[in-house]
Amino acid sequence: MLILFLANRKVCWAGNYILTESGEKVQVDDPSILERLRTDPIEYIEDMKMFLSQRKYEARFKGNVWVVTLKGGLKAVFKPCESADFLDDAYPEIAAYEASLHLGFPIIPPTVIRKIKGKIGSLQLYVKPSVDLLSSNNFETLLKKINNIDLVNLKLFYFIFGQWDSNAGNLIAQYQKDEDENPILVAIDNWAIMKRQQVQLGERPFLEVYHNEKLVSPNDRQDKFPFESVQTIKHPTVESIEKTFGKVLPSLTVENLIQGDNPLQYVLYQCTLWRQWPFSDERLILQRKDKIPPSSLKKLRGLNAEVLKRIFQEAKHCDFFNHAYIESILDRVNQVLSYTER
Repeated sequence: MLILFLANRKVCWAGNYILTESGEKVQVDDPSILERLRTDPIEYIEDMKMFLSQRKYEARFKGNVWVVTLKGGLKAVFKPCESADFLDDAYPEIAAYEASLHLGFPIIPPTVIRKIKGKIGSLQLYVKPSVDLLSSNNFETLLKKINNIDLVNLKLFYFIFGQWDSNAGNLIAQYQKDEDENPILVAIDNWAIMKRQQVQLGERPFLEVYHNEKLVSPNDRQDKFPFESVQTIKHPTVESIEKTFGKVLPSLTVENLIQGDNPLQYVLYQCTLWRQWPFSDERLILQRKDKIPPSSLKKLRGLNAEVLKRIFQEAKHCDFFNHAYIESILDRVNQVLSYTER
């Protein structure tokens, strides 16, 4: 179904490509790459962290991730799910890729669902980095070289589709000819778009943490999310969190709210605890001052519920994909259009 869908699609990046580990040029909207990822025999599997370490790249991720070498030398990154019942982490990766094709930005590697060694997960084309963005000041240097339109489009995608986990670790920089040209940014690890959130243009998002009927607040009587009612626990501890919320929150949720020296900024709304995410890189958050390209605005105007259903067609059975999720994306589209069309 997806292959046919792509085959009938107009090419989004005429002449644009990414380089694989072997130096092969791959156009991201080439349906044959999806077919190779789905069906080519597997020759070798190795641990992703070991793979990166051997190439002297930093690895700052959790979980079991593999690098898969397919017959013919094509490499891909496999993120297995616990079981077929836990595919909500995999399908957002497919949807993010589909969304990038529809919009024409940002560059996201071809991604499919595949079963490997009895495990099902997402399999995404491995893109060879030209520079390790997690090392030294490489990310700061890159931001000075990147084409501003590409950077704004990346931030626009992050905002519209809710990729709140915006940091250098979820990007790959690639010089396709030489280091005198503008590098391209390739966006990876987009599973986070499935997370329910509330966000205003130019601000860090509030992520849904925990729902319980005991988390009642005066804010619940409001029709819209009360961004102005943010509260702060400057130094969150088990004791301070229990003092604020009682013993309603599960212990694991409490542990996750205590992260280093970061304050806990939150809103209680509709019997739900929403946390403002403290780790988003401010440089990757769409700002009102960012000038959005006319071609990108045209694509946004074409986004509607039916288009989003096509983009998320493989995720239609997932718990996160529902009417409220679609409406949240369209709300963010309207935020951008309302500001830019004043």
